[in-house]
Amino acid sequence: MPKMKKARFATTLFAFLILTFGYATYGILSSDWDITKFWAVGIGISFAFVYVFVMMGRVFGYGRSFLAMTGILAVVGLALFLNGMRSWPFGMVYHHDILGWKILKTAWPIPFFWAALIGGIVTIKKPSEISVDPKVLFSWAFDVALITMILAIVIEPLAFITRATTWVVPGAILGVPLSAFLGWFITSFIATFVAILILRPWTKKIGSIHHLLPLSYAAFFALTFILATKVNVALIQLLSAIYVIFFLLWTLRAGKHQNPLLTVEADKK
Repeated sequence: MPKMKKARFATTLFAFLILTFGYATYGILSSDWDITKFWAVGIGISFAFVYVFVMMGRVFGYGRSFLAMTGILAVVGLALFLNGMRSWPFGMVYHHDILGWKILKTAWPIPFFWAALIGGIVTIKKPSEISVDPKVLFSWAFDVALITMILAIVIEPLAFITRATTWVVPGAILGVPLSAFLGWFITSFIATFVAILILRPWTKKIGSIHHLLPLSYAAFFALTFILATKVNVALIQLLSAIYVIFFLLWTLRAGKHQNPLLTVEADKK
C-alpha cells in the first residue's frame, strides 16, 4: 500500500474513533442516561484496539506491532485472570455483566481496553534515541507504567461510580483502593517490557509518531470529562481537563516532529 494511502487510512480510522466518542457523548448527555445504554461499548473498544495497532505499526512495523499488541493483551489478560483467582494485583473487584460477557471472570472488553491504552502509550513514549542500554529500556517501561497508573486514577473511579465495577473493599480514591492503581503500574510495566522485546526497535529504522495518536487520547479524556460532569465528580473533572491539555500539548509536539515520509522501513515490515 502506498504511503499516502496508509496516511489516509490512519486518518479515516481516527475519524471513525471520533465518531465513536461522539456517539458515547450523545449517550452520556441523553436524559436518564445509564451505562447499560452503551450496547456498543465492546465494539468501540475493539475498534480502539485496532486503531492503536495501526498507529504502532506505522512506527515499528506492522508485523512486529501485531505481535507486540498480542503480547500486551496477553499480559493484561493474565493479570486480570490472576486477580480473579487471587485478588492480586488489583484487589477484590467484580466486573458487572453490562460490560459484556465474561471470560475467566472478566468482562471481555476490559483487557482489550487496557491493552489499547498501554499500547498507545508505549508508542507515544518511545525514546528519541533507542538503544539496548538497559537504562533506556527501563526508563521507557517505567514512564509508560507511571502514565498508565496516573490515567487509571480517572478511569477506575468512573467505572466504579457508573456501576460498571464493584470493589468488595472500597478504597480511599473515590471508592477505589490504592492497590488498583499499583496493580496497573505493575501490569503495564511488565507489558511494556514484553512489547519492547518483541518490537526490538534498536534493530531497524523506525518512524515518527503520528500526531493523531496523542490527539485521540485527548478526545478520550474529553469524554471522561463529560461523563464526570454528568455524574458530578469534581475531582475527575479536574483530572480529565488536565489530561486533555497534556495530550493536546503532546499532539502539538508530535506534529512538529512529524516525518512527512513516515516509516519507509516500517511499512516494509
